Amino acid sequence: MENCNTPTVDSKSINKQLPNLPEPKITPQPLIDDATREWLNKLRHTWDIWKRSEVLTIALQDYFSSVPNPYLAVLNIIKNCPGQIKPKLLPFVIMEEFVHFMQDKKHLYSFHLTSEIKTDAFRMMSKQHRSVLIKFGPTFELVSDKKLFLDDIHSLIKEGLFKEACLGAIFLRLHDQFTIEDFLVPLVFQNVLLIVEEFLAESVSHQLALVKFLDELLSSRDISSEVKEISERLNITNVHSSTLYYKPLSSLITRFSKMYNLSGSCCPALTKKKRMGSLNFIINKRYRDKSIGIECFREMVIEAVGSAKEVQLELVILLNSYTEVNEALYWALKFNLPNEELPYKVRCLKEVKNPENGACSLAVNENWDLEDLRYYTINPSIISVIDTEQSTTELLEKCLSGHSIIGLNAEWDSTTSKLVLLQIATSDRVYILDLLALENYKLLWQELDVRLFANEDILKLGFGFDRCIPLLKHSLPFDNIHLENFMYLDICLLWKQIMKDYKIIFNHPGEEESSILSLSMLLSLCTGCSLKDDQSYSNWELRPLLDSQIMNAAMNTICLLSVYYELCTLCQEQGIPLAEISDAVMKLNKTSFEKENDNSWCIGKEYYTMKQNLITVVDTAEKMIQILQTISGYPVYGLDAEWKPTLGPNISKLSLLQIATPDMVYIVDVLALENCPQLWRELGVLILANEDVLKLGFGLQSDLAMIKKSLPYENLKMDGAGYLDLYILWKQITKDYDLHFRYPGNADSSPESLSKLVSLCCQYPLNKNEQFSNWERRPLRESQIKYAAMDAICLLDVYDELCKLCEEQNIPLGDISNFVMMNSSTKKHKRKGGKQEVVLPMVSGPNLQPVSVSCLKVVC
Repeated sequence: MENCNTPTVDSKSINKQLPNLPEPKITPQPLIDDATREWLNKLRHTWDIWKRSEVLTIALQDYFSSVPNPYLAVLNIIKNCPGQIKPKLLPFVIMEEFVHFMQDKKHLYSFHLTSEIKTDAFRMMSKQHRSVLIKFGPTFELVSDKKLFLDDIHSLIKEGLFKEACLGAIFLRLHDQFTIEDFLVPLVFQNVLLIVEEFLAESVSHQLALVKFLDELLSSRDISSEVKEISERLNITNVHSSTLYYKPLSSLITRFSKMYNLSGSCCPALTKKKRMGSLNFIINKRYRDKSIGIECFREMVIEAVGSAKEVQLELVILLNSYTEVNEALYWALKFNLPNEELPYKVRCLKEVKNPENGACSLAVNENWDLEDLRYYTINPSIISVIDTEQSTTELLEKCLSGHSIIGLNAEWDSTTSKLVLLQIATSDRVYILDLLALENYKLLWQELDVRLFANEDILKLGFGFDRCIPLLKHSLPFDNIHLENFMYLDICLLWKQIMKDYKIIFNHPGEEESSILSLSMLLSLCTGCSLKDDQSYSNWELRPLLDSQIMNAAMNTICLLSVYYELCTLCQEQGIPLAEISDAVMKLNKTSFEKENDNSWCIGKEYYTMKQNLITVVDTAEKMIQILQTISGYPVYGLDAEWKPTLGPNISKLSLLQIATPDMVYIVDVLALENCPQLWRELGVLILANEDVLKLGFGLQSDLAMIKKSLPYENLKMDGAGYLDLYILWKQITKDYDLHFRYPGNADSSPESLSKLVSLCCQYPLNKNEQFSNWERRPLRESQIKYAAMDAICLLDVYDELCKLCEEQNIPLGDISNFVMMNSSTKKHKRKGGKQEVVLPMVSGPNLQPVSVSCLKVVC
């Protein structure tokens, strides 16, 4: 058995490279003998002067050759070197040289590699950065005796070093030796998810066990108490309680389920809660809002409930609570629910009625559908569904001949935004194009493009073209569809313009009091009949289409013609110039459709534009490395962020990070660079956490929170690091001083938004058309890129203008800015009890005036 003392060394070999060292003692000492210690001191001195050098390499190689057991020697040397094993420190270089030395000499020293040495090596490396174990562990052949280290990993667990224990188990491939409670659950509670995912990637059994554990935790009545009890039992410290309540916990279970392709049966509690949420939404739409019909309701219920018996019973109970006993009985019979579990009223009705009677099966009380309302109707015989090659021929030959006005509408899936139907209405017929069946009929779309979309002799009517046209452009299976020509008339905009400029009197003004400007309301004003839009939440991808879906799609389109003809009649009778108004509205439409190719996004209104058209989209690691080399050197930056807007509990992630300098706007694609944590950390140190540069933003709190949540900045101190919120600065200046802007005419009653501040400082407001667009969709549209760039560059222009205005009006902007920044920093650090003085970059010494953007090139 090899003893634990350092072996003797060959003094001649050592002195060859490091002269004037005394001969090492032959008698072994507990760690290293005096000669080796003195040699090591000389080695450190050489390292301090030269760092990596040929002398250092040769000395280490000669030393390893001179000792009987290099494995034992290198471990003892590392133990006597100060500092951890990090790439730029001496211990790391020693280990690297040892690995190089052993590459072709393992067979010479294999008998020296004892279990004691392996254990010692694992204990040392397991508490270093994970890269140490990965880089140097194979040299000590740890995996070949992996079970030897089980006790050491359990010791790490007892010490609360769950991360180190998990990494050790991953490296040694000891997945089957540990349960989820050993370190996976503690790491989830500590929100160290990347390491958990790495472990789970190699173990299906742990995937299932952890998801089931989290699902059981989700089903607890008091999740926080359960988390506290588990934490005490497993000795877990630093628990991230904010990530362990219902919403983030359910998101985590969903994430694991999707990542590892687990079925819903693995997480019954989450599945049930999701089904119950969908069920409550559907029932409210049916019986409270009364916005969906019976066919659509039943279709959605079947999809939401599935085969879950508990949810099926809950459906019956909910319907009974709405006094919809007939419908409750229908579902009780359909799902064959036990009689003893049914509500009392449903049981009584079941006993009274014969189950074979239609009233018990398909007949439903439709009192709200039979109210004294007049609904718009059409003859079903005028509807043609286009879903085959033969029907496309009929469409092309007969549809557009002799028609100068058509109605245009579309239906899409509400969850995926995938276009599934396109409706074209003439005065005597409605054509419903099934896009799912016609995706490969390029001839059809080419002909439609020529005969309809690009035909300026045909007026196309729609309602809400601003939503419909972009979806058509991105969804139709033909790349060059022309949807930008002059002849698109949005009835909604036309209606608003007429109401704004003229006092039009409708024939049926009873609905005019409503505040919702819908197609149904306009139809009611014009004809006295409203739309029965009970298929709004229908599954339009389901095939075959229901008759009610086809009828609904057709009526939503052909009614556009009825409304337009009625408006023509009313305007002619009341002397309203409909033709002129229509021309103005269509020009507005055309400009909005062409905004991706034109900086003037709206006719009749000018918007802020960039002074330089210099935008760089950073979506690869190579581009990121390039900007890290060129972006520094400016004292002031504009900072903004974009993420997908969501409704309800859905959690978005950061999509874009915009950094503006006077010479360039960098649009950093966060989604494309998710796997580059080191580059993000370098950007953080260079700009985001650098207190020597000023970062301008507007509403910075939400942007910084999203940045810290989405990027690897857990240990990066960004609070108070030179961030100036222009919104707070604006409020503070106007509160304490009578600031006169150059363009006060723009100070309307609109909220204090960035667009308003830009209009006050730069004359024109920001165009916010892309504010609520889908920032996660790739590729980004040109209009999105321009919007993101201008949101960042405008901050520099606004700040520059504020500097000039405050200097002209003797307002101490420097003092106010310092106060705003210090106050923001103090609020964030108030638990620590200290205040951090934040000083803006200065250009003129004692007058404390902040940097003006126009001076940046001179300063740099």
